[in-house]
Amino acid sequence: VEHARTLNVRQLQNAALYLHHRLDPDHGARLAKEEQQQMSRREFRLHLHPDGSSRPDGYLDKEATAFLRTALDPLAKPRPSADGERDPRTPGQRMGDALLELVELALRSGDLPQQAGQPVQVAVTISLDDLQNRLAHPGAGIGAGMFDTGIPISAETVRRLACDAQLIPVVLGS
Repeated sequence: VEHARTLNVRQLQNAALYLHHRLDPDHGARLAKEEQQQMSRREFRLHLHPDGSSRPDGYLDKEATAFLRTALDPLAKPRPSADGERDPRTPGQRMGDALLELVELALRSGDLPQQAGQPVQVAVTISLDDLQNRLAHPGAGIGAGMFDTGIPISAETVRRLACDAQLIPVVLGS
């Protein structure tokens, strides 16, 4: 009760859970059973939209949640701009950006399992004309590329992705 004066709600809740665990001799067995039940419910899905975006859905047990938060939280911290302005993103937007950054780090690590004997990679196709068009003619249309899934993306996005990618030029047609 004395700790309630100095701890915030989350800290007090964690202290109560700790005491409950320490003082109940059968709690360890119940806790292990609860964790097994949570693990059996662990799932993750991406509901794909026709425009190529998606909505994630699923359930993570406490272990998966702890690992994910440990990886995402430092990546989701507000980042002020160079001129000192506050980060305009909401906490949810920062967390979404952090998830993308985490996936990009994993892809660059080279530690992911291979697929069809090759390292996993995102494939993008764009015509040379569309890739070069804006560079040569800034007022011209921006062109478009395509992910290997058939989802179109702007040439601007292709160029941004190409900055951090290994490029494999492929000539199609004449």
